[in-house]
Amino acid sequence: MAMKVYKTGEKVAIEKDANPIFFIPVSFASVRIVNENVTVLSILDATVSEFDTVANIQDSGGTPIGNLTDVVKYLNGFIFSGSTTTESASTPSGGEINDGVNVGLGEGVYKQKTGVDLEFKTLIGGTNVTITNNANDLTIDASGGTSEVNIVNVLISADLPSVLLANTVYIVNGSISTNQAITTVGDNSAIIGRKGRNTDVLTYTGTGTFITISDANFTLRNITLSATDSSSLLIAADNYNVGDYNEGRDKTISIFTCQFRNCFDVMDINGFDLVDINNTLFFYVTAQNKGIEFRSTSKIELSSCELIRWFNESSIPVPSGYAIVPMVSIVSNGIQDGVGAVNISGCIFHPQQTQDAIKLDALSTTGFGTISSNTFIDIGITTGILANFDYSVQNTYIIQANQGIANGNALATMSLNGNVEYLDVAGGPTNPIVFKGSNCIGGSFTNPITFPISNRVITNAADCSLTYNSKIQANFFVSVSATVERGGDGFIVIRLRQNGVAITSTFGTQEIRQSRAELMTFTIIGQATFGDVFDLEIESQNTSGVIQNANVLVRNLTLNGYQF
Repeated sequence: MAMKVYKTGEKVAIEKDANPIFFIPVSFASVRIVNENVTVLSILDATVSEFDTVANIQDSGGTPIGNLTDVVKYLNGFIFSGSTTTESASTPSGGEINDGVNVGLGEGVYKQKTGVDLEFKTLIGGTNVTITNNANDLTIDASGGTSEVNIVNVLISADLPSVLLANTVYIVNGSISTNQAITTVGDNSAIIGRKGRNTDVLTYTGTGTFITISDANFTLRNITLSATDSSSLLIAADNYNVGDYNEGRDKTISIFTCQFRNCFDVMDINGFDLVDINNTLFFYVTAQNKGIEFRSTSKIELSSCELIRWFNESSIPVPSGYAIVPMVSIVSNGIQDGVGAVNISGCIFHPQQTQDAIKLDALSTTGFGTISSNTFIDIGITTGILANFDYSVQNTYIIQANQGIANGNALATMSLNGNVEYLDVAGGPTNPIVFKGSNCIGGSFTNPITFPISNRVITNAADCSLTYNSKIQANFFVSVSATVERGGDGFIVIRLRQNGVAITSTFGTQEIRQSRAELMTFTIIGQATFGDVFDLEIESQNTSGVIQNANVLVRNLTLNGYQF
């Protein structure tokens, strides 16, 4: 008979004769040696054990270790957590030749031998530590107060409870599958991978929602979440209470350096003060109902993430089983408050087929939004849209410096061509006169005003006006080019008006001789605020620059405006 004991990776392996080999994590392995008998066991479960004599202890190659001293030294080389004690056998003559020894890496309790007495140190409880003397054992209890964070090592699925404890970190070791749904209702619980997202994985094999977060702070870090059932949703979270301050949105969700891979619906978030997702991968997602979906979240941070290959990984090299939902969406807030602030930056989006990269529902509202410095890839997309939202409706967003989608600057072009109808300056209401069709002698322009280009601008053909429709206060640049003429000699002046007031710092002036048509151009820079209305006024002057009520013909005119 023999028993091999050795370290392999981060585990202690025990082989005894024909018995199946079993393993104990190094951090939970313990050895007990009593009267030449060696027992190797788990401190978590004493039934997980094996024993033999000192003479039968071997290394992984089957070589005997040696005598008692050799075995103690050998085992202490890799079994360093838990209790290791050694007792020598009494001699047949009854003489006391035994002694005590402290082994292992911890502080020893053995002091000395005095005569036939073995003397041990006593244990005294320190701050927040109590020691209870029971009939056969001692109970050591430590309490750190309500703010103390506890740590639970998750080695098997049973280590992860159905209801997570408040102020508790669950450290996942390796790849673990579970069909048990998890709920967190206490603040500051967290699930963290010990070695990182490429090693530590939680795979949900159940149906419905895996992790439900209800009015609680929660953290995910360094871990991969997967699912096997098409009806599954990895995360559902709610923190919205009508009537409370900020509508009860006072909790946060933090997801750092994680991976959502080989899963179906990803997450459904309603409310929360902050949802912060950073440096996280969303790979091989086959969502049919929800990607990453937000509703009424006070603040959203999505940074340095990759959302790519939303299809079934097992279908490679011919991808199939594509997700059919937007990767990131902000849905209608309905009767709830809208989203407060959004920052999406430094991410890579690669939707395919019918997938959208980002969808902002037309009925969703956002107070302040920024989408910047992202890369949007459209290879393989069919009916999907990289930026599925109306820039003019979602006019609180700064959209800048992204690869693949247009910037969100307000811009417009107003154009008039082939007109032969004079503005009725002589018989009209004023000089200067507002440039619009109803102020012509015939009551309209020969051809209607058009707006070939417009973004975040409200156009009005009847008034020949442009209304700035972005809630971002910004500078603007306007250029005007017009072919003008009037009867006799004189001058024609064109000014840009802002909210009915002419901007006099820069304007266009063109001298007219013998009623010949002339080309006039000018540019102007200013500042615009949401709702500002811009149009043109035209003034007729005599050769001395004095107002003269002579009719003016604007044959062609182009106005280009751009926010910067």
